[in-house]
Amino acid sequence: MRTKDELFRAAQREVAAYRQQAVMQAETARRAAYAAHPALAEADSAHLRRGSAGRCGQGGRVPRGRFQARLPLPAV
Repeated sequence: MRTKDELFRAAQREVAAYRQQAVMQAETARRAAYAAHPALAEADSAHLRRGSAGRCGQGGRVPRGRFQARLPLPAV
């Protein structure tokens, strides 16, 4: 009978193998998409160059706190 630690490590190895397989499949799909649509590769690299500030549209500022982004209540 295997110990809990041995079972846990075996499960970790199995999950890591599944993860690696998924990463390789995603990479293959990405390469196929870039080959089929060359403009996609340029758009993706431009997106990555902008960084998180460009993606969130806040110039690098990230809202802090739980209630900072309140929306106005609708008029009833």
